[in-house]
Formats: sequence, C-alpha cells, structure tokens
Amino acid sequence: MFLLVLAGGLVRSTGSGMGCPDWPKCFDQWVPPTHESQLPLDYKEIHSARRGKKIIKFADLLESIGLNNKASEIRQDKSLLIEEPFNVRKTWTEYVNRVLGALTGVFAVLFFVSAFQFRRNNRRKFVTAFIGLFLIGFNGWLGSIVVATNLLPGVVSVHFIFAFLAAIFIMIATHTGFNMQIEPRSLRWKYMILIAVLITLIQIVLGTLVRENIDYLTKVDTTFRYNGLNEAIMNSTILFHKIWSWVFLVFNLFFIWLIRNRIGKSNLYNLQLVILICWVIQFGTGLVNIWYALPPLAQLIHIVLGSAIFGAQAYVAIAFFNNVKSPLKS
Repeated sequence: MFLLVLAGGLVRSTGSGMGCPDWPKCFDQWVPPTHESQLPLDYKEIHSARRGKKIIKFADLLESIGLNNKASEIRQDKSLLIEEPFNVRKTWTEYVNRVLGALTGVFAVLFFVSAFQFRRNNRRKFVTAFIGLFLIGFNGWLGSIVVATNLLPGVVSVHFIFAFLAAIFIMIATHTGFNMQIEPRSLRWKYMILIAVLITLIQIVLGTLVRENIDYLTKVDTTFRYNGLNEAIMNSTILFHKIWSWVFLVFNLFFIWLIRNRIGKSNLYNLQLVILICWVIQFGTGLVNIWYALPPLAQLIHIVLGSAIFGAQAYVAIAFFNNVKSPLKS
C-alpha cells in the first residue's frame, strides 16, 4: 500500500494523471508507447471522442442518483474533452501507478481468500478483508472515471480518499498487536486518538481540494503555474488548508504534552514525536510549493508525508482499540 501511495503521490506531483488518456489500457495498448511516432496522427481526436461518450454515461449515472446539476455541469464543460499531448515521462509514471494498483488488487484478493478461513472464529478479520477488497475494487472503478472525465474536480478527491479508506480496512484486518502502553478503558485517550485522525483526514481533504483547484487553473490558464499560489488567484480552500495546518500543530503538541505527563515515554510518545517531525518537514515543503509554484519534489514529499502521518495515526487508533490488555507503562 505504501508503494501505491508513493506512486500516486508521484503521479500528482508530476501532473501525470492524464499520462494515459484511456483505461485500463494506455493509448489503447497494454504496454504504453515510448514515442509519439508510435501513435496515430489523430490520436488526440480519437481519445477525445471516446472520452465524450464516457462523460455522457457518467453524467447519466449522476442523474440516476439525483445529482442533476452536477450532471448538467459535466455535459457543458468542454475543457473535459481537451487532450494532452503525448509525454513519455507522464505516460510511464501513470502506467507504473496502474501496475501497482493492479498488484494491490491481486494481493487484496489473495488476502481475502486467505481470510475466508476466519469467517466463523474471527468474523472481524473476514468482514474487514472483504470491505477492503470491495473498496480497492470500487476505487479502481473511480480511477477509470477520473481518466474518463479528465481529472474532474470532486472525482479526484473521492478517488484519493477511498484509497485511504481501503488502507484502513486492510490495516484492521491484518493487525496483530502493538503495545500502546496506555490504559485501554480511558475514554479520554480514545477521543484524543480519534480526534487526531479526524484532524489529519480533514487536512488531507483540504489538500486534495487545493490540488484540484490548481489542476483546473493550470488547464484553463497556461501561465498560472508561474504566478505562484496565493488566495488572490485561487479559491479560499488554500487559506483553510493553511489555517488547518496550525490546528493540526496545536492539537498534536497538546497531545504529546498529555502523553508525556500522564504516561511518560512510550511507543505512543515516540510515534507522536515522529508525527510532529513529519509535520515540520511538511510545513516546509508546503511553503516551497507556495513560493516556487509546485516544484515536483516538494509536492511528492508533501503528499507522501501527509499520507504517512494519516497511516500512522490510523494504525495507532486500530492498535489501541484492538489491544484491550495494554499496560499503562512498560
């Protein structure tokens, strides 16, 4: 799962989401081309026409569930039909991401098959393995919609969030124990851990919305990337993303102070310290992204560290609720 997150972050940071204009193939090939000369002269028109049909089907699906305004907006958005020129770097970056996604699906299937033996004596493992497999499959379908709609805002964020949800259920199913060294029956710790996870999840959602806004502005304004990132040319989401980073810091500083005073040094304290160090690096890369208009390396570090923080906090929550006999101190 970590490799998949890393590949997804690389796709986002390099703007390679449309490196393959179709799905599941790439330029109608199972192994993508290495040069534009290997493609038909009218490849842009071909894929644009195919995309138009898929957009209509997706709009019909939205209408069937009552999202009429969104469906109408998608049908009228001609920017969704704009095809990017072939770029071998972006194509192969997206292709590697898809290969890792396919491998994740294969391993999820194998894991579910192996979990079938627990369907009677450990139903939680069996059920969570099934939910994880379902979410991975559903997210694969969402990936196809992301490509079909040319990185449609909203769909990209949902695709990203469902990847985290799938990872959570797989972690629940695979968890075997982790000594948290805290009193398991204390509601205070349960609430603190869950609030920490929620704060990070909100920050990730805000980050995906910021990135969606950047993708849209880049598509409609070729000079946008050189203007830098500020509230004057973007919507207010980036401001909320900045403010929420301080909410994250204040809460987690209070959390680590509470751990140090009530528990002392422990696995939980050490992990919380690592999380705060990751925040400092993330904050620095966030400033670099704003000041220098999204350099790819800074983007990649920012995305991967955010994912790592959420994964660590989610695992802490899972371990805390599973490990009902953890001692207060070592």
